[in-house]
Amino acid sequence: MLFERGGQDTGVLGTDQLAEGYNRYEPSQWTFLPRALRGERVGPSDVFVDVGCGRGRVVLQAARRPFGRVIGIEISPEKIASARRNVARATSRRKCGDIELVAIDALEYEVPPDTTHIYLYNPCSGDAFRRLLANIVASYDHVPRQLRVLYANPAEEEILERSDRFVRVRTSRGLRHDHRIAVYEVTATRSSAGTGVRAGTSHRTAFGGGAAAPRN
Repeated sequence: MLFERGGQDTGVLGTDQLAEGYNRYEPSQWTFLPRALRGERVGPSDVFVDVGCGRGRVVLQAARRPFGRVIGIEISPEKIASARRNVARATSRRKCGDIELVAIDALEYEVPPDTTHIYLYNPCSGDAFRRLLANIVASYDHVPRQLRVLYANPAEEEILERSDRFVRVRTSRGLRHDHRIAVYEVTATRSSAGTGVRAGTSHRTAFGGGAAAPRN
């Protein structure tokens, strides 16, 4: 099973190789990250995570900004190896010297407590997406901070809109519907700030999920 992103079939991977809830491979457009970060001032205290980094395109784009750390996670060993080669070759214009590439299923990944920006290019849907959001919220709850989700081709945007844990900051429409970028900020729980789910509510209930997506 491959965890990358996009939702369009490029001929790289057949649908029979995908677990339920995971979308087919398609690399991000070069314009997506600049649009997602438009107006953002990032610095050494900011940490960027690309969920489903594939061959490292967005990781390299993020590393051209002064993030303190850039992390790419990808379950495909072949693609993470390719990303490592690409990162090793592309040293010019790099402003971030700390790049980490992790071979792991995103649903098993613990979002680092210093993460400030998470990039998603429609990596999964349904219960798999709810579990991914729950991991993000758990990281925020562990260490409350400014944490933004940069969501490209936001096919599951309704889940975020219906949740009290995310507030939309802005939207960039793009030339096509699947080129939209939605930027969300994670918020505190209702019990502490009046904007979240009730204290003690499970993440699965909070995001309206049913059975968990399979772990692979």
